[in-house]
Amino acid sequence: MTLAGYAEASTPKVLFFDLETAPNLAYVWGHYEQNVIRHVQEWFVLCAGYRWAHETRTHVIAQPDFNGYSPACNDDSQVVQALWQLFDQADILVAHNGDRFDVRKANARFVEQGLTPPSPYKTVDTLKVARQQFMFNSNKLGDLATHLGLGGKAPTFGFDTWTGCMAGDTTAWARMTKYCKRDIDLLVSVYLRLRPWMKSHPNLNVFTGLSNCPTCGHHKLMKRGMAHTRTMTYQRYCCQGCGAYSRGRAAATVTRPGVV
Repeated sequence: MTLAGYAEASTPKVLFFDLETAPNLAYVWGHYEQNVIRHVQEWFVLCAGYRWAHETRTHVIAQPDFNGYSPACNDDSQVVQALWQLFDQADILVAHNGDRFDVRKANARFVEQGLTPPSPYKTVDTLKVARQQFMFNSNKLGDLATHLGLGGKAPTFGFDTWTGCMAGDTTAWARMTKYCKRDIDLLVSVYLRLRPWMKSHPNLNVFTGLSNCPTCGHHKLMKRGMAHTRTMTYQRYCCQGCGAYSRGRAAATVTRPGVV
């Protein structure tokens, strides 16, 4: 399975993305289940990995990419504004745990920095799909990818990578960039594997005006029986590109013997 249905840089614009954030800093008295005595510094965005569906290359926008970068101030404003621009262009956002974490974290930085909401978009959360449709031992992105034979995550080298980035260490930033890129590559692969099972995937035909597979946009559909609701019957189709099922828009005519 591929992203062939998104071959053109046109609608729908599908964005795969992932955020890496710095931790909150605080004073505590001990190590285990401690209350925060004083909150010193809020979390912020270190970097964001992304790839448009029509692309084959993964990108990372990170604090050191911008002029005026200084690790001492931990200023994520330029990363956040670049991320807002990406969101504003997207019709569909794809992320793992995106609805609960990445999208809300991004929104928190947007509103704090005085940005208005980006243009409305739909979301696909691969973590939600994994939990709703399957029972894997682990639904973490790296574990899913490994279990499905799609490869593993890049090594993080531990929490020192995060603290190194906060301190401006170039080796730590190189590790973080590699780690973030690999997560996006795995996200795309996991999305493609799970996509035929996504019952609530945004309908791509709404964006294109075509009558292709509503899940992947492929033009080859095979009739596979009928789909029945409580009151109507529809022609059912199976996509020859991704394997997802869909149904026709118009109700099918069903002849019932003995009924005039």
